[in-house]
Amino acid sequence: MNVKGKTVCVTGVLAGMKRDEAEAALTKLGARVVGSVSKNTDILFVGASAGSKLAKAESLGVQIVDEAGLHALLGGTVSRTELKERKAADVELRELEAEALAGEGDVLPKSVAGLTVVVTGTLSVDRVTMESMLEAAGAKVTGSVSKNTNLLVVGSGAGSKLSKAQSLGIQSLNEEQIRQVLSGGGGAAKPAKKEVVGVREKSPPSGDMNELCGRIEAFFDALEKAGGIELTRRNLPGSDKKKLADLESKLGVTLPDDVRAFLTRGLQYAQGSVDGKSGFGSIGFDFIKPDNIIKSTKIWRDIAKDTDEDDEDEHTELQREGVCLTHSEPQLVWTPNGIFHYSVRNPVKRVCGTWTEFLEAWLASGCFSSHSFDAVWPVLSSTLHKKPAKNVWLDYYRKQFPGAK
Repeated sequence: MNVKGKTVCVTGVLAGMKRDEAEAALTKLGARVVGSVSKNTDILFVGASAGSKLAKAESLGVQIVDEAGLHALLGGTVSRTELKERKAADVELRELEAEALAGEGDVLPKSVAGLTVVVTGTLSVDRVTMESMLEAAGAKVTGSVSKNTNLLVVGSGAGSKLSKAQSLGIQSLNEEQIRQVLSGGGGAAKPAKKEVVGVREKSPPSGDMNELCGRIEAFFDALEKAGGIELTRRNLPGSDKKKLADLESKLGVTLPDDVRAFLTRGLQYAQGSVDGKSGFGSIGFDFIKPDNIIKSTKIWRDIAKDTDEDDEDEHTELQREGVCLTHSEPQLVWTPNGIFHYSVRNPVKRVCGTWTEFLEAWLASGCFSSHSFDAVWPVLSSTLHKKPAKNVWLDYYRKQFPGAK
């Protein structure tokens, strides 16, 4: 097999080598290794307990090479017996997934209120949308399966979380069943179910990003003129198509139109802080250009690769799937599931669905970035005039950091 010049991805747990070792070896053979599967992927190398990447590769018609093929290519020393056993375990996992997706037998819970729920695999909606639906119904959603998990929601490509849930005796429901529970139809036997083919929702149009950025720039001009806060001017230079194409190629992602428009235009903004009677608060993020986005995101992915499977949580998933848009932690992060605000010591939740939606909410908050909004409000009031009554960014931040005012 010749992988020179081909775009490849590695997924699952490998025998005899770590995933980063396999990726390094493939790179030496001339392959371009990416972290996610897309229409541009030529080959997916699959180890044990492969999850949603395998399902996506199958749906896109990407060539799939099993672990034996990978070891043959790289000259691995794992015995045929071990590989055969692992392949049999993988077949068992796929059968387990098919059974879970078929959804026959058990009685559905009456509701999810008070239950600890994990979502895995590809659903007909993105994972964050499903998690939001569960939380609205009173569930506690976590990123990893443990003895404290009550329920696993399963889509195609469920992977190792499904195996772990079965070993712990945790009930699994497919998408149709969990929707039945959420609509008040729980407490009945599970209906039979055809396999759900995951379709990610399309990104909404970006809107007029130039106009939105112009309003952000005008706000900072007005704030500087009003005084009361020392601002440090920042400039995010606009990027050309070549730099954006390089970003997408190296990270194996396709950015939505609004993020591309933002990076293409650039932004002149500012950062500042207030430390007064009401406490400390700051405004402005440190937005980064494409080459720094690549560097920051690759560091994240390296961290995720080195995380043991038993230690993986929602932070690990975001590090594996996200693209960093700002530099300092907490960071603003784009994923195909929406915009996140990442803090290593706080829960990972989605702020909103699109970059445009975030920027609108951020501007409406006076470009607030961290700590206490009440601390910066006396300065912002001269420009905003009216305190935001409801704001998706402020509401999220206060939930993520309960001590913030």
